Amino acid sequence: MKIAHHIGAMPPVGSRLLAAQVKAARRRGVDVLPLMPYAERPPSPEAVEAVVREMRLNQEAPSRGLPELRQVVAERIGAEIGQPLDPEADVLITNGSMQALNLVFRAVLDPGDEVIIPTPCYFFGGCVELAGGRPVHVPMDEAAGYAWDIDRIAAAVTPRTVAIVVNTPVNPTGVVLSEDTLRAIAHLAERHDLLIVSDESYDTMVYDGRRHVSCASIAGAASRTALIRSFTKSYAMPAWRVGYIVGPPSVVDACTKAMEWEQLHGSHVAQAGAAAAMRHPVYPGDSMAEEFQQLRDVIHPFVAPGHPLHALEPAGGPFVFINVSQVFDSSTQASAALLEAGIPTTAGHFCRSDRHVRMAFGASPEVLREAGRRIADVAAANSSDQPIQAEQAANRRAVLSRM
Repeated sequence: MKIAHHIGAMPPVGSRLLAAQVKAARRRGVDVLPLMPYAERPPSPEAVEAVVREMRLNQEAPSRGLPELRQVVAERIGAEIGQPLDPEADVLITNGSMQALNLVFRAVLDPGDEVIIPTPCYFFGGCVELAGGRPVHVPMDEAAGYAWDIDRIAAAVTPRTVAIVVNTPVNPTGVVLSEDTLRAIAHLAERHDLLIVSDESYDTMVYDGRRHVSCASIAGAASRTALIRSFTKSYAMPAWRVGYIVGPPSVVDACTKAMEWEQLHGSHVAQAGAAAAMRHPVYPGDSMAEEFQQLRDVIHPFVAPGHPLHALEPAGGPFVFINVSQVFDSSTQASAALLEAGIPTTAGHFCRSDRHVRMAFGASPEVLREAGRRIADVAAANSSDQPIQAEQAANRRAVLSRM
């Protein structure tokens, strides 16, 4: 039976492939550690009450989303970016941030239009290709801490460029873009009349006193920014599949039309829970950032620069992006070896770097210490200089196990 070529040629979504691989490994008896990219917390009592109420009402949500959720999103984001937002015109509730990304690209791209994506990156390319566009990946340098090279990004702009993706904190590297960097991106977008697609799914996971800055808060940028966020990470609601777009009314209108042809409307039940969660979060204030910073500080010594498998310390987000090139020939080989040791990782080629794997560190400190010990064992077992590496790994385990 015929399958559309552009679908057949696409890779799977990296994180969903990993989920299937983990399931298969556990069937084989592998003790796979529960490393997640989000916190596992029950929803707030207010969210549960709201869900029960909406279940009993059994009504459809408007296409743009429940008015109460759009209102609280408009209030929260408007206060953050320093300008009032109209919940009727500026906000669209989506089925998670992945749908939000797909809707934005379908709304603005014609066949052959280009989207600039600095790398390493999340799986944005597939969303662009599904919309008929062409992703233009622009690599950033690990040696420079993955700092965004604005001149390199600017050089990638062509007459076919329509949008640039901004993701902060960056998935998978954990880079938190500075206000100066965002200002430079905003000026570039203004100069070339580009839409800024700003994925801010990890806005509450920023560490060491840093501050998340939305591109929409940069002077003059809000009118050309589609801001995308999710309740999955920021509100510990991964199963609820609720996200949103805040942007110019023309973009929001086009995204709404695309969504209506896709699913008519979202779930009023999940959206009611999200509205209550935004007003009564299970992680008040900066408590999520504090918790995940502590978890980062547990795992990072095991993969700090100088180790065979090493990563830069993430400034935000729930991942370490581990350089495996000293030990393995490819990210697929590394990810497979790590999984056999019970460490789930996404092969870095999905993130546009075959020298790395992405590992989540949402887990208990005890689980993270065990992950670190296993990483050292994998490095020693696969090194070309095994006796020396094995001795070094044993020494590291002895030291780090006392942390």
